[in-house]
Amino acid sequence: MSKIKVIEVEICEDCLNFLEDNLDGLSLFYDTDESFKEVTERIRAGVNLLTAQNIVYTSIDPDKTEEFSTQPCKLCSSKLHGKRFTGVFYQRNTIPISEVVTGVIGGNSLNWEYLPYDSIDPNYDSMVNELRLEIESEVTEDETIDPEDREDEIEGRLQEKLDCLETSDTQLIGSWAKDKDGLYIPDKKGKYAAIYDSNDNTMQIVWSKHAILCNKCSPCFPGQGDIDATGSDYYSFCLPIDCFTKRNSNPVLEVTEDE
Repeated sequence: MSKIKVIEVEICEDCLNFLEDNLDGLSLFYDTDESFKEVTERIRAGVNLLTAQNIVYTSIDPDKTEEFSTQPCKLCSSKLHGKRFTGVFYQRNTIPISEVVTGVIGGNSLNWEYLPYDSIDPNYDSMVNELRLEIESEVTEDETIDPEDREDEIEGRLQEKLDCLETSDTQLIGSWAKDKDGLYIPDKKGKYAAIYDSNDNTMQIVWSKHAILCNKCSPCFPGQGDIDATGSDYYSFCLPIDCFTKRNSNPVLEVTEDE
């Protein structure tokens, strides 16, 4: 379960309508599109400042409403006198794993000094198996090789081929394990599991103990979060802070298992 800190903020009626997604009610107070746009942009800026601190609106406390106040709104900074509501917000320090999606970050934003030197080529096993079958066929058909020496010959030729074998563009970085079918899955005993594509110079973090609020990615990575971009579309898996040279300005949260 997320650790929650409750925060109360005195807000005006415009902000309440905005937070409750009642834009029709908000627009009734403004006679031009320009004035309506100006107000909504000011409110959205205030909301974004809270969102960047993982502070999220939940409701109002009806017992703490002031019918008239001369104090400015604490969210949009409006100095218009009038009714004030007590908005109840909460601030997260952790986030349930069910609310987190895969995060994507450019290779230039990574501090490679803090990333593991060793990586896994997910295609390596299949390439080795294909080479072995090819060499076994060659050796078996070569009548000049003594049957008792064939296994050593196969291993020797295979090693020569492996020394020249080029790795694929896709590498698995972090903590990975194999399931019963021999497929790679994140090893949750570690800190994170990521896929790096050297061709695109991008990394996808598919599982981690950390997450960050960010914008959604381009259609190239549907349903995933762009860790490089500050925003509020998704909570996305991310790397430990030391692994970044730069990232968006939102705080990093701890990911917890669902209860």
